[in-house]
Amino acid sequence: MVKAAPHFGLNESMSDLTIIILAGGKSSRFGRDKAFVNFNGKPLIHNAIELGKSITENIIIIANRDGYDDLGFPVFPDIYKDKGPIGGVHSGLVNSNSEFNFILAADMPHVTLPLIKYTIDKATINSNSVIPIANGHPEPLCGVYLKKAITTIEKCIKEEKYKMMDVLKELNSEYIDINTDSKFYSPYLFSNINTVEDLKNANRLMNED
Repeated sequence: MVKAAPHFGLNESMSDLTIIILAGGKSSRFGRDKAFVNFNGKPLIHNAIELGKSITENIIIIANRDGYDDLGFPVFPDIYKDKGPIGGVHSGLVNSNSEFNFILAADMPHVTLPLIKYTIDKATINSNSVIPIANGHPEPLCGVYLKKAITTIEKCIKEEKYKMMDVLKELNSEYIDINTDSKFYSPYLFSNINTVEDLKNANRLMNED
């Protein structure tokens, strides 16, 4: 198992960490596999990998389509098929060898390293999950999940509770508020890419910067 690189202040209990990249589902609204569309000059999936590698080389990718095997990291499909994001989170935790795991959706290109570090540093061995919340909205696909959360997530799937908001309640998730007082705040931090228009807007924002 590859240990998390000591690039920043992980506490001792979090010495092993996996970045779990969710490559996306059916991309039905986008019309093609959006993980490979270009954002800021490179595919979205590459953007997520580079972000993850700035923390650790211990990265796995959850994908249900072909085309990910040449990216240099293990790729796993959903174990429970067609359940939405909960299936990706579940498969990521099952296939991770780490107690602490950061879930990162590949279609959230404005997520930053300071945000990830801040979220990770709020987690402890007593946590089930630590989730950023912005403008009153939790961001379940950009947060920390402990390995032990598998049991509760499997229970939710078997009870057909597929909505991530319901899962977070079952996990008694801890929330951290991200607001204008946060040094790394941006109104676009948690914006995701669902349509071609979303992609155009995201690239426009990067060009404006």
